Amino acid sequence: MAENKDFLGSLAQEVDQKPDSFKEEKVEKIHRPSPFSPKNVIIVLIILAIIASGTYLLFFKPNITMQNFVGSKISEFTAWARQNDIDSQGVLLVEEYNFEVAEDVIISQDIAEGEKIRKDAKLTITVSLGADPDESVAFVDIKALDLSAINEWIAENKLLNTRVTTTYDDIIPEDQVISYDLKNIDESEFTRGSTLTIVVSKGPKPAATITVTTDYVDQAYSLFKSWADDNKLVIDMSEAYDSKIALGNIVSLSIAKNDKVKEGDTIKVVVSKGPAVKMIYLDAYTRERVTDWAAANNVTVRFKEVYHATIAEDVVVYQSITSGTLIKDDSILYVGISLGKPRLSQTSNVSIETLKAEIATLNENGANLSIDPTYTYEINETVAAGNIVRISNLSSLTVGTKLSLVISKGKNVLLSTGWNSITIGDTTEEEIRTLCVSDDLTCKITYQTAGTNTIGTIASVKINDTDTTPVGGNYLTQLDVINVYVYANNVD
Repeated sequence: MAENKDFLGSLAQEVDQKPDSFKEEKVEKIHRPSPFSPKNVIIVLIILAIIASGTYLLFFKPNITMQNFVGSKISEFTAWARQNDIDSQGVLLVEEYNFEVAEDVIISQDIAEGEKIRKDAKLTITVSLGADPDESVAFVDIKALDLSAINEWIAENKLLNTRVTTTYDDIIPEDQVISYDLKNIDESEFTRGSTLTIVVSKGPKPAATITVTTDYVDQAYSLFKSWADDNKLVIDMSEAYDSKIALGNIVSLSIAKNDKVKEGDTIKVVVSKGPAVKMIYLDAYTRERVTDWAAANNVTVRFKEVYHATIAEDVVVYQSITSGTLIKDDSILYVGISLGKPRLSQTSNVSIETLKAEIATLNENGANLSIDPTYTYEINETVAAGNIVRISNLSSLTVGTKLSLVISKGKNVLLSTGWNSITIGDTTEEEIRTLCVSDDLTCKITYQTAGTNTIGTIASVKINDTDTTPVGGNYLTQLDVINVYVYANNVD
């Protein structure tokens, strides 16, 4: 221990003799003020309070004033929300049909105007989808409405897919319905959203104004007609002879170059027929030659066929315009053409009535035939009684001939002896009829009042209504008539 002490002591001396840098350092305790002193705590709390207040004011206090968007477009609310950085996650958009409120217009909002809200506020906005397209609408009599009434009907019912188009129409008056088209449904199924197209008349299309750009006088009519047709003009064309304007060219018209006309206007045009035509003498001309001459001279001709006693068939009989006459623009040349002498198609074993009918037809063309009423009669075994046996002057038949007829009396008939047994007031009508049939004679029955006589018996019998009575063994002809008078009760 002593050694150690000496060691330590010597070491201390050594140290004392050394420079200060080799001496032992002195350690002293430093006393600093405490950060948790009451003063410091108060300062920190004040700072924290200021920060908290600022944070609340900045981030948590409702500071956005709600506006009234009822009746506004949804786009106006959207723009306001974007401007105020409103969180879209908190906005509930409710859509519903509403007849009174137009589509995309806000019906209601759950936060009243003037309330303060935060950016993350929960909002409910109800927006109109407009009128319900599936709601039934009474379908009116479209064709009974005019345009004003149709538009009023569409507006009152807020029809969504009803369209009105207009077009020109020359028949349907302006603002009246031309047609309508209801797609895929009946009128009884019509709803607000049904597709309906209505076509309404704008009345006649206004006529377009056209400027005449050409002087058509002495121009070809075909050129003018083409222009007039293209511009929907009406042409009133007439013709006239003209010694200066070539055939087919325009002599005059009711419009001139630079005039203005409208579609549908009527233009009067006179077209040249070439130089005036002087009538020639058509004697000995045939129908064909007359036709060729009239065509070459632009003359209107009408033919009438007539029978002639001396001029051959197909040759001119007369002309309505005298030769040498200047033919007027509107003149019509009437020309009679000969049919030659008249000819009869049936002259034997035909009835007089048949012959008269044929004569009437021939006389329409100037045959001027007639029948001599004094007939000649003869018995004929082959020609029926009353028919024509022959025309005695047929060989000299010409215009104006009076025909002499020979009429058949038929064949001779030998009266049977039964005629001798006729007793007035006793022989019956039936017995007489039997005699007429067996002798191939014509019997005419006439009824007279019976008085006290027996009904159905014979009152008298006469040949050809004379006093002659038929006698068995005598001859009559088939043309003769047995007139039989019979007693009867009621006589008309």
